[in-house]
Amino acid sequence: DEGLLRLDAALEGVLTHRAVLGGNMERVETEQARIADLGVDLAQRSSTLRDTDFAAAVSALSIELNALEAARKTFTQVQGLSLFNYLR
Repeated sequence: DEGLLRLDAALEGVLTHRAVLGGNMERVETEQARIADLGVDLAQRSSTLRDTDFAAAVSALSIELNALEAARKTFTQVQGLSLFNYLR
């Protein structure tokens, strides 16, 4: 009878350790998937950087800067206007 109780306790311990191990394995698999996703993202970003046409990128940046400067100047001029300027 005592041997059967010890066997039950040992089996319970095995089941408990198995459950803990299963949880740990789940966490490891989740982290492996996350790391794989990060690797794919990093590879895509690296590819984008390598494939960038720097001359075209600089040209597009220059156009954007010119547009931003024109908008800033226009805003400065319009900001000083009021209805009284139109009535004179």
